[in-house]
Parts: sequence; C-alpha cells; structure tokens
Amino acid sequence: MTNLLLSLATTPERAMRLVALALDLHGPDNKDVMQVQVCAEGVITFSELELPGSNHELMPERRFQSVRVWLNGSVDRADLIKEFCLQGGKIASSAEAAHLLVADPQELATVEKLWPRKLVISLAEFEARLIVDSLRPIRVSTGAPGALPKALRGIWNQLRSGSVMQIIDGLNAFSDLAAVDGRTAEIILKEVGVNADTGTLILGNRFQRANEAANPHLLYALLGLLSRSQKDSRGALLRQAVRKLKQAVPPCLSSRDSPPCRS
Repeated sequence: MTNLLLSLATTPERAMRLVALALDLHGPDNKDVMQVQVCAEGVITFSELELPGSNHELMPERRFQSVRVWLNGSVDRADLIKEFCLQGGKIASSAEAAHLLVADPQELATVEKLWPRKLVISLAEFEARLIVDSLRPIRVSTGAPGALPKALRGIWNQLRSGSVMQIIDGLNAFSDLAAVDGRTAEIILKEVGVNADTGTLILGNRFQRANEAANPHLLYALLGLLSRSQKDSRGALLRQAVRKLKQAVPPCLSSRDSPPCRS
C-alpha cells in the first residue's frame, strides 16, 4: 500500500509541495529522512522520504496513522472525519499544523495560494481517494444491486435498454444531472471499482450480474458514465485508475454497414 501523502503527489506541483512539507517537518539539512534527485529530464526521484503514515504497513487498519488533516471552514462531513480518525488520522486545529489541506472545489485555488508549502486536495478527492479509495468499490454486494434515487431511475432504464441510441440519451441525462447534483449522479457507480493489482474494472452487480458474461451494452454505458464524470469525482478517479481494459463492441456498432439501433 502506497503512503497516503506520497500517493497524492500526482503532478509536478504536488511533488514540490510534498518536498516543501518534508523540509518543514524535518529541516533542510536532515539527509536521514529525505534525499531528492533530479535527472536531466527533470524527473524527481525520492530515494528516501519519511512522511507521516510511513508505518501504515505494520498496521494496515491504521493506514492514516499520524497524518493531520485540516478542513477548510466550509467543509463539514462528520462521516468522513469519523472514518478518517478511526484509521489513525487526526484533525489539525489549524492549516499551519496540518500535513494535508481539504477544501471545497470553489475554494481550492484560494487555499493553494494561501498555503504553497502544503498538499491541498478537494473534498471530492478526500472522499473518493482517501476514505472510499478509488481502487475498490464503495459497496460490494453479492445480491441484487441496491435501489437508485428517483433522479437516476429513468437514466438507468435507458442505460440498460440494450439500445445504443437510448444509452446515449441516458448518458446525456447523466451529464445534466452530474452538473447540478454530482453526489446523486455518482451513486450509480457505487459498486464499480478498479482492481489494484491488475488495473482492470470491477463492474459490480449493476453492470454485470453474477455468473453472467459481461454485457457489451452495459460496458459501453459504464465507460460512457466514467468519461462524462465531473472533475475530481469518483467517476473521474476510477477513470484515471484503469490501466487495462478489454471490451466487446456492442453488435450494432461493430460494423459500418449495421443499421442504427432501435429501441
């Protein structure tokens, strides 16, 4: 399992923020906790980097041990805070005392500017990447998939119709819903995950019934949902985590000479 803070250094800017955090924690001359090398191509390599949470492999149930998070004033999610603390994390009393800052998307740029030497992520990434973990389903079910909110039922009926034209209509409706109520829209992806070892999609019972072959129309619909998911959402994180994909093309799309699909 990758160190929590190190796993967030997904861009050069975040990597430099992580370096700044380590320097502030241990001092610029402490070579026992950090060694950084930069090659001619500009690739940064951490040969040694001691960060909070580095001992999580000894206690996987406490994987956030010693990690202090500060939540921007507008962030209020008691359920996420409780889960984070149960796994060893701490809520910092101030941004200065924290290792990781969490902000609403609208305030992300402001917080990043105020704290250039801290890792800053959105509330959606905190939920999906840290607490929920984008590499596994939120809810694993061995029976029928759970009921969907009313706003998603019509969309799901279109996505499972077996008609490409209706699936596209359903994807358009999903995009509209995600733009105004992303949290509700993403419920349809609750059982979808990504295998951490192979990088392949875990479809869940909604998109693949138990003991049945994968349905190419449902796979087509699922990939459409992931491609249309909003930035920093669970769907976007799932999309980024997929490294290997094998999908059969729906029959009506497998040949240029095929007639249009009809509902």
